[in-house]
Amino acid sequence: MAGDLRRARALSRTDADVVLIDGVRSAEAITEIRRIIGDKPLLFNQIAGGKSPGLSLPELSALEVDLAIYSTPCLFAAQEGMDNALIRLRHADGRLPELNIDRVGVTPPLGLLEHNISRHHGTPVRAGR
Repeated sequence: MAGDLRRARALSRTDADVVLIDGVRSAEAITEIRRIIGDKPLLFNQIAGGKSPGLSLPELSALEVDLAIYSTPCLFAAQEGMDNALIRLRHADGRLPELNIDRVGVTPPLGLLEHNISRHHGTPVRAGR
């Protein structure tokens, strides 16, 4: 925990917008980090199977964590989806499946991309069309 606290102290003295101390091993350490960094926003990386305790959003809020990142649930689900898609392709000798409107296709991600890009431009952007 001493290394976590040392890093928190060093980061609190910078112009960093937020403080992220990864691999914090206890709620007590989070409390101490919060005390050290003062009013700077505290970011917590919630990694399934990681070194940090698995805490709920209310628990993190009680510890005065400002923002939680949940990257691994999405990453693991995406990996499982890709693995399953490749298995199906292998069993189908590389033939793509028929379009199923219940599945994500090209249109929804393209729409999200267009929306995100358009937020930074004066006119709507049409991606890939």
